[in-house]
Amino acid sequence: MKSKSRDMQAPLRAVWAVNPFEKGQKLPRASLKALQRFAGRGSAEVIPVYLREAALFETLQGPSAREIASQRNFGQKKVDQWTKHFAIDCWPFRILSKPHTSLKDAASHLVRFSKRVRADVIVLSTHSRHGPEKWILGSFAETLSTLSDIPLLVANPKSQILDQNRAILFPTDFSPASRAGFDRLLEIARKRNWSVTIFHRVGMPVYPVDEFSLIGWDMYNQAHRSEIKLAEDRVREMRDYATKSGVTADAVVDEARPGSVADAVLAYLKEKKRYLWVAAVAHNSAVSRVFMGSTTGELIRRSPIPVWVVHPDVTKTDISREARDREPVVKNPKKGDGRISEQVERH
Repeated sequence: MKSKSRDMQAPLRAVWAVNPFEKGQKLPRASLKALQRFAGRGSAEVIPVYLREAALFETLQGPSAREIASQRNFGQKKVDQWTKHFAIDCWPFRILSKPHTSLKDAASHLVRFSKRVRADVIVLSTHSRHGPEKWILGSFAETLSTLSDIPLLVANPKSQILDQNRAILFPTDFSPASRAGFDRLLEIARKRNWSVTIFHRVGMPVYPVDEFSLIGWDMYNQAHRSEIKLAEDRVREMRDYATKSGVTADAVVDEARPGSVADAVLAYLKEKKRYLWVAAVAHNSAVSRVFMGSTTGELIRRSPIPVWVVHPDVTKTDISREARDREPVVKNPKKGDGRISEQVERH
């Protein structure tokens, strides 16, 4: 007999940011498969949305109703085609139209909409841009990761989801934000019966090269060994905490792999092909974005598996069944209802 709490469990509600006018099916199918695995054995509700870039002449008068209807019909057909093989409850396709002047503006628009429909997660794919193309065009997924206080699930063209994998790799810098994000991760991992590997990269020491280098070498080497010992103690503490929380966990302190933190994480993922997700914590402060934001961005672009971006403020992402029932969001409200509709959203 199922428990009452399980019977009353709300389905996972996801906003799916998708572009139906892109060629190919690899990206939308990758994000849908990631969402299905994220939902586990529970049900999932998907709200497909398209962030439409408005032309300059639309700034004042808005897009024509005829053009929007045509795009919405086309988008709905594409979404139906992509979702027919997935066990998910798909809402009507929506177009969010606004004259976005920047990636930040578009990302903020999506976050506002996701909050209005009380989404548990935002699912999207990224083109994994590198080099000049990345700097010219930017990355919507990376911009969204710095603005959203709703968890993200991001798949890139290289993402692979192996059905037998049930482990999460969690890189940490031991910051308060990382520890808070770890709590959120454990909450979901416990419900899904996923295991966790806590990964910390110890920076390579910078040895002095001068007339005092022989003395300096010993001093710096001792400091480096002390840093490793401290890191090992901290990851063991997090591992024990996860175990007490009901999640199987192990810990890794890396000091040998070259390159950046992201390079070390990616090298480890390549060696240990047993992970379902790599979890990254969203750092929203200006200082944190400089040091850790680049790591999250690199993982979003280059990870061979989907990236789960967790926001450290868990209170903003805890959505209960009771909260939803107090002010339900309807899929097809009547005109003038005042709640979320499948028509163009303008803010």
